[in-house]
Amino acid sequence: MSVFHYQSVKRSRQQQTCTWCGELVEIGHPYQSYRWAEGGDAGTVVLHPECGDAMDAADKTDPHFVGWSEGDFVRGSTRVR
Repeated sequence: MSVFHYQSVKRSRQQQTCTWCGELVEIGHPYQSYRWAEGGDAGTVVLHPECGDAMDAADKTDPHFVGWSEGDFVRGSTRVR
């Protein structure tokens, strides 16, 4: 995956869904996001800060960790639902 834009933690101006845990990121709450592109596909990932930390931990634990589907993990952890 090629990340082409990383955005630091911001405050949400609209309700969004966390790509990691599938829970809502409420208006005014912090979130992280990044845009990615690979092949002909592109997208945006939105994460609670703690879910971003969990994603980083999963990546460090397993160098072949590639991806997931929305809501696959428990909020803020690498534990699969």
